[in-house]
Order: sequence, then C-alpha cells, then structure tokens
Amino acid sequence: VLTQKVLRMMLEKMGFQPHITPNGKQAEELFFNSPKHLFCAALLDYEMPIQNGIDTAKKILQQNPSFPIIMVTAHIDKDECLK
Repeated sequence: VLTQKVLRMMLEKMGFQPHITPNGKQAEELFFNSPKHLFCAALLDYEMPIQNGIDTAKKILQQNPSFPIIMVTAHIDKDECLK
C-alpha cells in the first residue's frame, strides 16, 4: 500500500491521473470497460492478488499489442520478470 501511495503521488505530480485497483482482475476489467483512449499506459505489480500482473499484461496485450505496460515488483529477480 505504501508503494502504491508513493507511485500515485509521483504520477500525479507529473500530471497523470492514475486509476488504482486492488487486484489484477479489476485492473483488467477497468481497462476493457473504459473508453479506448482513457489510459496511456498500465503500471502493474508482478504479484497482484487474484490475477498477477503478468497475466493481466498478457490479456491487455492480446487486444492491444502496442499498449505500453510498466511492470514493478519488490519480490522477484529481474530474470524472472523478463520471461
């Protein structure tokens, strides 16, 4: 939750309007149920509950292969994230 708050403050200071969801499934639903150009990128945590960030990213990229996704994590090494 602390990381989420810090990232929100940083993004808001840069002029973005972040939408935060409690898990990957809700992030996916928000993305697909929102107007097409509402989001300029997705910032996902690798270890999101219910549906992890990798699975969420895959579903987004299946529908929009060029959509920018930024993955963050504090619990796994770089090589695992790059799979």
